[in-house]
Amino acid sequence: MTASSPPPADTVIVGAGIAGLLCADTLRRAGREVRVLDKGRGPGGRMATRAEAGATFDHGAQFFTVRTELLQERVDEWLAAGWIREWFREAPWDSSPGGHPRYVGVEGMSTVARRLADQLPFQPSTRVERVTRSEDGHWQVNAREYGGRDLAWTARHLVLTAPLPQSLHLLGKGGVRLPEESLPALLSVDYVRSLTALVTLDGPADLPAPGGVKPEGEPLSWIGDNQRKGLSPDRAALTLHSTSHFGDTHWEAPEEEQLAPLLEAARPWFGGHRVLSARIHRWRYNQPIRTAGRDFLWEEDLGLGMAGDAFGGPRVEGSAVSGMLLGRLLARRPRA
Repeated sequence: MTASSPPPADTVIVGAGIAGLLCADTLRRAGREVRVLDKGRGPGGRMATRAEAGATFDHGAQFFTVRTELLQERVDEWLAAGWIREWFREAPWDSSPGGHPRYVGVEGMSTVARRLADQLPFQPSTRVERVTRSEDGHWQVNAREYGGRDLAWTARHLVLTAPLPQSLHLLGKGGVRLPEESLPALLSVDYVRSLTALVTLDGPADLPAPGGVKPEGEPLSWIGDNQRKGLSPDRAALTLHSTSHFGDTHWEAPEEEQLAPLLEAARPWFGGHRVLSARIHRWRYNQPIRTAGRDFLWEEDLGLGMAGDAFGGPRVEGSAVSGMLLGRLLARRPRA
C-alpha cells in the first residue's frame, strides 16, 4: 500500500505520554507546527485510565505532585479549567509534617493527557516503523496505522519520548548514529518492570483514608481504591502494583501465578468481599532506576531531541518538566 504523506511538519514527536504532550503543547503555544504520534489507542503513557468489568481503574500513575514553578504554572491552569483536583494532602508515609497536594484527573489520570491531545494534531494507534535522516537535513518518519494504512511525515526536528530502549532501537533501525559522547549516559539508563492487578469486588474495599496504602514487604508496593478515589462509583475497583522484585521474578509466569500472590497479599483490605474479576497489566518500562543525568537530550547536528522519565526521573513531574524544557528550546529556534 502506498504511504500517505501529510504536509511537512516543523516537529514530529513520537510518544504521547506527558513528556511528549507537554513538549508539543509548549511548541503549540509558541505558534510552532507539531504533530504527535503514538502506538496506543489514546494518549497518556503511564498516566493511564481503563474501564472494564463495570469498573474504572487508574492502572499506572496513581497521582502526581508538584515541586517546580514550571509545572505549577500548568497545574494552576488545569485546576482552573477543571481538568484535575486534589485527591489528598497528607499520608502515613509522608516524611514531612503537613504533607503536600497529590493531584488526580477528574476523570482519571489520563484526563490531562486527553485534554492536551484534543488541542494538538495527534495520531493515535500509529506504530512508527522507521525514522531516517535525509541528505537535505530533514527527518522522514514512516509509520503504520492499526488496520494497515501506511503513513509518512517529513519534519525538521524529531523528538522521541518513548521509553529510551525503544527510542534507541528505532534510531538503530533507521541507521541513525548518535554522537559517541552521548552514548554512555544513554546506554546506562535502566528500568524496572512491574505487574499490576486490576481487581473488582462485590462490595466496598476496606482501605483507610485517603484510599491508598503502601504495604510493607513483598509482593505489593501499592493498593489503590478507585471507588474511594471517586473514579469508579458503581463498582469496587482496586489497583494492585507489584514490587519491582516481584515483577522481575514473575514476568514470564502464567497470569494465574502472577495474580495469586498479589490477591492473597491484598486480601486483608478486601473488606471480606469476593473477587469478581482480576487481570494483569504488564509495565515493561515501569520506572527508570538510573537516568541519563540531564533534563533532556538535544543533538543540534541531527535536529533530534529526547525527553521523558529517562531524563527527568520516575515521577510524573520529572517527565513533564523534561518535555517542557525541550519544547522551550525548540520554540526558541529560528523558523524555517
